[in-house]
Amino acid sequence: MCCHERKTKHLIKYAKKTGRLYPITGEITVESKEREKTYLENGCNGYNMSSPKSTPMGPWTEQDTLRYIYDNYLLISDEYGKVVFKNGMFETTDEKRTGCMYCACGVHKEAKNEPNRFQRLKRKYPKLHEYCMKDWAEGGLGLGNVLDYMGIEYGDYIDTLENYEQLSLLDSQMELDTYQYPLDRKGSCKCFNFEDFYKPVRVDKIISNEETEEAKNNIIVAS
Repeated sequence: MCCHERKTKHLIKYAKKTGRLYPITGEITVESKEREKTYLENGCNGYNMSSPKSTPMGPWTEQDTLRYIYDNYLLISDEYGKVVFKNGMFETTDEKRTGCMYCACGVHKEAKNEPNRFQRLKRKYPKLHEYCMKDWAEGGLGLGNVLDYMGIEYGDYIDTLENYEQLSLLDSQMELDTYQYPLDRKGSCKCFNFEDFYKPVRVDKIISNEETEEAKNNIIVAS
């Protein structure tokens, strides 16, 4: 419902109004069975869909995306922290997914041994957290009362976030011929050969967004 009201219906309305402009989205098929089904039926460019759109990242997995960011020093939102390679997987050091800051959808399913989204909100943005939790009659959103009723913690927590160390060049190497591509190749993109399109570059250092420009001049590429 939220996605439709806040994004999808406006894109459809604009496309119909202009009669020629259609959205290009960053959807990936692994996010839902419906997206996988739609992609397998229409490919990257859904010209024949009731609401045409282009989904060039359809065949990518989350690991493809993080790896591409990591290998090419791409700028990402500071909310995600850094992209690191650890235990054979790429991951972000901070938020894994982002959305509406005050949304409580699914918060009850978050792991009990981790700070939930509202505890992290308090750590990062204490004033916004206060506004979010404050009673409606006091000028806030009143979410604290809702979370109390649900038994969800939203106050302080002990930060046990693990410190990430610099990775060596050998640690970061992943052989392309063993890399698992999207959909196990059953739904390969109809617009390009994925192996030809994506040629990874491996580097020996992790950088923050602020270091990106400097790092571009000092990249050490694995041979």
